[in-house]
Amino acid sequence: MALARAVASDAKICLMDEPLSNLDAQLRIKMRQEIYALQRKLGLTLIYVTHDQVEAMTMADHIMVLNDQHVQQIGTPSEIYQNPANDFVAKFFGTPQINILSAKRSQGNSHILNVSSDLEIALDEEVPDENVKIGIRPDDMKVESTESIDANATVKNTEFLGDETIIYATLNSGEDIHVVVPGQVNYRIFQPIKVSADANLMFFDTDGKRMNLSKEAYVHA
Repeated sequence: MALARAVASDAKICLMDEPLSNLDAQLRIKMRQEIYALQRKLGLTLIYVTHDQVEAMTMADHIMVLNDQHVQQIGTPSEIYQNPANDFVAKFFGTPQINILSAKRSQGNSHILNVSSDLEIALDEEVPDENVKIGIRPDDMKVESTESIDANATVKNTEFLGDETIIYATLNSGEDIHVVVPGQVNYRIFQPIKVSADANLMFFDTDGKRMNLSKEAYVHA
């Protein structure tokens, strides 16, 4: 209806507030494509309000992220996903949600971050002597071993999605994590596993603000 009114009135700007929220999943996909194509054809500026990250990422040229009526970040979908301004933005975009873990510098090595009590992160550059939060995307993590002697986490649940499996696990320290692995795996509930990650990590201060410390690192037990 909003698009129809815009066409009828020759308006250049159209506001749509969660127009697809009551549709089933398949119809939402189809309507996203239809709205996107029509907006391009008509040359409209479309302001589209949504709580659905997929709609935002697939339809927008630019995204404004709001939280409690405050602007958190403005950028392209790629900028928002790859360089989130804070941990709220990082957690909002991406399925399953990014892993945000507490970390601090090792007392014995200024190039090592201790993540909880289960993981260590080795960096090429010296680590600041302060507590930080680390962001690791689930598809940057992996399961190295299912031997209980090496385990640093326990499986809570798994979801098989065809080409990948999402593993919901809990570190020995009690922090929940998500791991995405290719194909199908058959881990049982409460099975001990050893997780690691080879990733470009995101660093946030204790208030959640992004820090410019992202380095390729190897995360290991």
